[in-house]
Amino acid sequence: MKTIAIIGPESSGKTTLCQSLAEHFHAPWVPEYGRTYLENLERDINADDLVRIAMGHTSEIARTRQFANELLFIDTDIANIKIWSELQYDYCDPDLLQLWQEERHDFYLLNTPDLEWEPDPLRQFPDLQSREMLFLVYEQDLKMRDLPYGIVTGDGAKRWKTAVELVEAQL
Repeated sequence: MKTIAIIGPESSGKTTLCQSLAEHFHAPWVPEYGRTYLENLERDINADDLVRIAMGHTSEIARTRQFANELLFIDTDIANIKIWSELQYDYCDPDLLQLWQEERHDFYLLNTPDLEWEPDPLRQFPDLQSREMLFLVYEQDLKMRDLPYGIVTGDGAKRWKTAVELVEAQL
């Protein structure tokens, strides 16, 4: 079984692409655990929450893996949480770092921030410059860890075609 993680800055179409690819390839997908966690949080987030989110993310992947055959799609990865921790708190918990170091997927689709910004209470970087900077941070993380990835860019049919071709090349 191959795991494919869809990553990228806020509002780059990760969830939509992940869900659509899972449907197209008749495979399960793991929604972004952090979104579920934060939507149910009745206080401001803190650095300790990020470890809980990473652990929940890992648990959801393990749980969903049981139902996967050839492919499993994953909406974001722990690098997202690590990067956010470093940006927001200028700190990354050792337990979070450990989970980040252990997480490896077979392939990553890195979404560019070239889609129109969609407001969301959980998003913090509406300006394109910040999202482009985050894209570079994600790409640097993939390169530093020597992880295989492809870049998904454009909108509509172009974005979809690129993503499908990249996934098919992994089969």
